[in-house]
Amino acid sequence: MSEDGDTPLDETCGFEVSCIPNKRKRIPVKCLQWGTTSKWALAMLSLNAFFQGFVVNGILNASLTTLELRFQLNGTESALIVSCYDIGYLIAILLVTYVGGHGHKPSWLGFGVILMAVGSIVFSIPHFTATPHEVFDTSLSSCQLNSNSSSLETSCSDGNLNNYKYLFYFANLIIGVGCCPLYTLGITYLDENVSKVNSSLYHGIFYGLSILGPGVGFLVNGAFLSMYTDFGTPSPVSEDHPQYVGAWWFGFLISGLVMFFTSIPMLMLPRQLPGAEGHRQNRQGEMQKETMPDQVKEDLEFGKRFRDFPTCLWVILKNPTFLFVSLAGAADGLIIAGFSSFLPKVLESLFSITSSFAAILVGAIAVVGGTLGQFVGGLVVTKFKMSVTGILKYCMIFSLLSFLVSFIFIYTCDNGDFAGINKAYAGSADTGNLSAPCNIDCGCSDTSFNPVCGSDGVTYYSSCYAGCKDGDNGTYTGCSCIPSSFNQTAVDGYCSDPGLCQGGGYIMYIAFTFLALLGMFLQTIPSLQVTIRVVPFSQRSFAVGIQWMIIRCLGTIPGPIVYGTVLDFACLFRGKSCDGSEGSCSIYENSIISKNLLTITITLQVATILFFIIAYWTYKPDDKDSGTQIENNDADQTLTTSDGISNGTKQEGVENPVFDGEESTTAM
Repeated sequence: MSEDGDTPLDETCGFEVSCIPNKRKRIPVKCLQWGTTSKWALAMLSLNAFFQGFVVNGILNASLTTLELRFQLNGTESALIVSCYDIGYLIAILLVTYVGGHGHKPSWLGFGVILMAVGSIVFSIPHFTATPHEVFDTSLSSCQLNSNSSSLETSCSDGNLNNYKYLFYFANLIIGVGCCPLYTLGITYLDENVSKVNSSLYHGIFYGLSILGPGVGFLVNGAFLSMYTDFGTPSPVSEDHPQYVGAWWFGFLISGLVMFFTSIPMLMLPRQLPGAEGHRQNRQGEMQKETMPDQVKEDLEFGKRFRDFPTCLWVILKNPTFLFVSLAGAADGLIIAGFSSFLPKVLESLFSITSSFAAILVGAIAVVGGTLGQFVGGLVVTKFKMSVTGILKYCMIFSLLSFLVSFIFIYTCDNGDFAGINKAYAGSADTGNLSAPCNIDCGCSDTSFNPVCGSDGVTYYSSCYAGCKDGDNGTYTGCSCIPSSFNQTAVDGYCSDPGLCQGGGYIMYIAFTFLALLGMFLQTIPSLQVTIRVVPFSQRSFAVGIQWMIIRCLGTIPGPIVYGTVLDFACLFRGKSCDGSEGSCSIYENSIISKNLLTITITLQVATILFFIIAYWTYKPDDKDSGTQIENNDADQTLTTSDGISNGTKQEGVENPVFDGEESTTAM
């Protein structure tokens, strides 16, 4: 508080005693008043956004394969674990944005982080309550003559382990609910407490760290997974063994504990930072010109009553600029969600690389492209003080860039020879069947896809289907399906043939994919700025919530489903799961993958461009001159603010200017 006691309680760091408006009491903490700055608020919000990305898009995605092995989950069940985050987000978004948008935003943010912490810790509980991990005998992995069952079969009978999926569903649902305030109330809290000209820069830093989180999560979780899941117990198998289970739970437990601590300074942030009133003046100038919003601006209590909800929703949805910018975000979100889920599989099939290397490539371009794109996008809007029309032109340009670069997806590699799929076994004329006279008595099973490269240059589904009798350290001998003239040996992995890919290979493919993703990420922060500028000031949190609903319902949730279905059309062979049901696709036709991927991506890119064009055509600002005037006023500050702006000129148009930063008030 200030020395003369004039600082409003809403501008102090402290504890909120009650949530009831007329009984709310705030207890300021004198020694923490240095935290009433936009830089500190940005640091707290960005830190928690980092941990959200670290958990949800980092260690969770990196642990899915381990969870499937440890708890006997199929692909659908593991995908549902991931989707529960979006479901929880959607459940909470209307309440959080409508009620929380007019409440004490830091309290909603702080309690949201606490929910994230609880969800992360709950996610780790199965490790402590499940039966110890057992390793099934897979030492006899090759052809066993006169055997009726494969030695590679694992048990599917332990239903208790599989039932832990419900706890995973619940945990990720809680995390989704807890994350909801962070990406709705958090971005509007930043916007209303900094100058308009710097709002996009702050949002760029915030979103940049949220993208950095998953990258760090993948790296850190890689170290955790190298440790055996039961600490203090020697691993019964080596780390590269198919049934090795790493410490998947450790990252969730540590993250949950850390987020409990980061929630405390979030809860103590003031309702508004000192100087916020000065930044809020004249912020309606670029709002879409409509009759109803004029009435909204005149009613200071509008949106604070539950009976206003239908009108609030109608005000937002009848705004054409908001609606079409949201649809553009949904189209891009569908592409990004589809790529994050299935681009590694595309790379594996096209270029015959390992799943781990494919994941590293995709993770690298996503993290670098996402972090760089979001930060640069926010910086450009700040540097050039763009108006809404300028931002929409900018988004159209980079949408066109992504569209042009996306034609890289027409690139394909020929499928190599695959025994029983596109090339008949030696001595056989049939394709489309893995079984042949040379392996008919081996008791092979297609539940486990472990490709081996024969000395004849042909890839086989497994060493068993190659008829190999003996194996050691990834090298197999006595392979009856390989002609004797080729020594009848095989090694783990696909057969590589540089001649299958012409014109650059995966390096060129990844480079152009990076540019396509970068073009989409460069639009994220600018389009967010359009969203919060074209709606009534009091309805920005609600508008961001509605936009996220549109993006998730039409983009990020169906994205993996759409791209997964497109890839399924290219499937050449689908194995069986261990319980006898149809499993995931093992082998794809590369040319069909490329054609389908290009078709769906280019179609969505065209839709994005059209949506931005329509948003530009339909935009009619409430006051065409106010946008430029506001930007000039924001830039002309008397003192150095916490946003880092200083030019020594007096701000005009405000009778008693207040400043955004440490120098606006003196803390006790």
